[in-house]
Amino acid sequence: FRAAARVADIPPTTVWSEFTPLAIEVGAINLGQGFPAYTPDPFVRELAAAAVQSEDPMANQYCRSQGHPELVKWIQKRYSELLKRDINLAQIEVTNGTTQAINLTLQACVDAGQEVIILEPHFDTYGMGIEMASAIPKYVSLHPKGTTGNEWYLDFDELKAAITPGKTRGILFNTPQNVPGKVWTLQEMEQIAKIATENNLLIFADEVYDRLVFDGCEHISMGSLPGMFERTITMASCGKTLATTGWKVGWVVAPEPICQAIHNAQTLQSFCICTPLQMAAGRALEAMAHNGYLEDLPKRYLARREQLCDVLRDIGLTPTVPQGAFFVLADITSVPEKLYVKPTDEDIAKDWHFCRWMTRDLGVTAIPTTAFCRKESRHMYEKYIRFAFCKSEENITEAGKRLQKLKTLVSEA
Repeated sequence: FRAAARVADIPPTTVWSEFTPLAIEVGAINLGQGFPAYTPDPFVRELAAAAVQSEDPMANQYCRSQGHPELVKWIQKRYSELLKRDINLAQIEVTNGTTQAINLTLQACVDAGQEVIILEPHFDTYGMGIEMASAIPKYVSLHPKGTTGNEWYLDFDELKAAITPGKTRGILFNTPQNVPGKVWTLQEMEQIAKIATENNLLIFADEVYDRLVFDGCEHISMGSLPGMFERTITMASCGKTLATTGWKVGWVVAPEPICQAIHNAQTLQSFCICTPLQMAAGRALEAMAHNGYLEDLPKRYLARREQLCDVLRDIGLTPTVPQGAFFVLADITSVPEKLYVKPTDEDIAKDWHFCRWMTRDLGVTAIPTTAFCRKESRHMYEKYIRFAFCKSEENITEAGKRLQKLKTLVSEA
């Protein structure tokens, strides 16, 4: 059997298929993959159960392909406020999470041979999604700086240089950015918007962490900037907000012609997304504005962020404190390489060695940051490993206890 060219080069082993099973195998505390290690709040679970158990005969059948009215109504209200314009039903498409939203958008908007720019470090499916659309990913690197995510910066001249006139279709833009937890400022976004407008580029905006911002930062949607709605496809989901990543309920908000193209692709893939979970998501997202959940959410994550950062500082790993999302980078340069770099025929960076060693020898799992960049950029990011703090306080406490061994190993090395 020979796989089709569009999937033949997708690696059979990913960072997720390696480290999550390894953590399970050795009994490590998994602070790697970004899924909440606790149940959603009771009101969320109760609404899901009620939707599934509804006497409405249509509650468990196919629903409107563009999205169930209960969820779409909330999306319409939310994005009319966020994008500062009246959003209509023809500008909304519900998808199987943000990953499908991105893939549908690329298939609907990008022709074979066109280029899409990615700002790295990036969520690992971006590049493969572009390639599956028969397009070409182009990479522009964020430059590490300081000890906070917001200090990492983009060289706008490098962004301009990555544009191929007549060939570059758009920029895949993530805010808050998964790695390093950067909440892009209005001034930075205005510069990106200016470049996009001058070069007639689309913005594929992944805003899945829009509710998780800290330290007085504000989430700004690219589509809200003057003149940018017409060229921006905004994508998000309920997974991170409601701690329901397994529901895979996401959405797209875009101008009508773009949304129609995305809908055309959607009808040939999943046709519609799980009806009762759309109903539950719509009800929960509406309820959270009135039951205190929305105000409490960033406080919960902020407490976990501080807990994890304290653990890392205590063991000698300087954290890059994020202003958004729920990941912390840790600088491993204080740890002698002889402790963790093992002979191997694999072409991997130091952070990959470190994460394997830490999982097996210390019983704590993180993710190598070079999983989120191209090979040519490894030297910029291999001194960082990524921890998730969307875990229970008990998990983080236990991880801290296990990582105490690192201090002894470093002192004796």
